[in-house]
Amino acid sequence: DLLYGLNRPTGLPATVVILDVSDPSDITLVAEHPVVGDADPIPAAFLGMDMNDSIGYFTYIANSVNGIGMGFSVVDLSDSMNPVYIGHRFFNGTEDFFGLFGSVGYGSNVYIYGHHPVIGTGVHIFDHSDPALPVVGFLPSDSYKMTIHDSMLFINGVSARVYDLVDPDAPSLISEFSNVGSSTSVSFFGDDAFLNTSNDGIRRY
Repeated sequence: DLLYGLNRPTGLPATVVILDVSDPSDITLVAEHPVVGDADPIPAAFLGMDMNDSIGYFTYIANSVNGIGMGFSVVDLSDSMNPVYIGHRFFNGTEDFFGLFGSVGYGSNVYIYGHHPVIGTGVHIFDHSDPALPVVGFLPSDSYKMTIHDSMLFINGVSARVYDLVDPDAPSLISEFSNVGSSTSVSFFGDDAFLNTSNDGIRRY
């Protein structure tokens, strides 16, 4: 009965807004909490939000004293009345990460697609059990379209790849479908996976 949204008042730090929608005719504000821990950076545009086990992940473009860049924040939403800020990372695009798009969580990790001038372009794995949010792993990838299902990470792009998350810091490739043209999404029903492809529509596996 709760709806999570994002609010960015002009010139003020961004917040995650939690609304009680149990009565659609009387939607009420339950809580509001900063997405970043201080006034810098100030998100100018949100790129995405994902949740896993009541942990929220927020990616955004932001203005900072160091210039415009991209970042992400992690907030514990398990207590809707008292969200707990965990940490955030902000990257100046001229010298660090840029192009942060898409985020999914698993265990204590958050998987975010982006580019790093040294590490490369792909899925960067951050550990949110540490407030410093260190990078603990990397998967080369051409796409930010990620889904996690039954301890497996699905990445849809020029090819569709499936990774086993037995070791969340070092996912192992277990399947790859390279003849799909490109895949844009995957859905699940029971033991079946339905892959949306550009070559021949929806495939069932």
